[in-house]
Order: sequence, then structure tokens, then C-alpha cells
Amino acid sequence: MLIVVDQVIENVLPPRLLGKLTGLNPIVILFSVMVGARVADFYGVITAVPIAATIKALLLTPSPKESLTPPELSPSTTA
Repeated sequence: MLIVVDQVIENVLPPRLLGKLTGLNPIVILFSVMVGARVADFYGVITAVPIAATIKALLLTPSPKESLTPPELSPSTTA
């Protein structure tokens, strides 16, 4: 029974807590840690979640084209 509780604490809680802190899905966190471990061993595990959170932020940031003023407010249409 102690082994089951230990496995739950080790494998379920950290991804959920990191998910709440970073806004990432816990499955994305597990996947990024596995990929980080495969690519760069210990340092990959350490940097996997921050890299995943950075990629998410870059993908969700609007491009400069999307952040332009709407056509009805642009200077060319008001003149």
C-alpha cells in the first residue's frame, strides 16, 4: 500500500502543481520532461517545463499583424 501511495505522490502531484503554476496541461508537462530527459539527461529534465511554458507563451502571443488597429479605426479610412 505504501508503494501505491508513494507512486501517486511522485507521479501525479508534481505535474498537477506545475500545471497550475505554468498553465500547462499535466500531460504536456510529463511529455516535456520525458523528451527533456531523452535529449539532455538531467539538464533536460530541469529545463523541460520552462522551455514548454516559453513555447506556449510564444505560440499564444499575437503576431504583429494581429495586433494592428482595426480597419474602422485606421487613419486611412477616417480621412
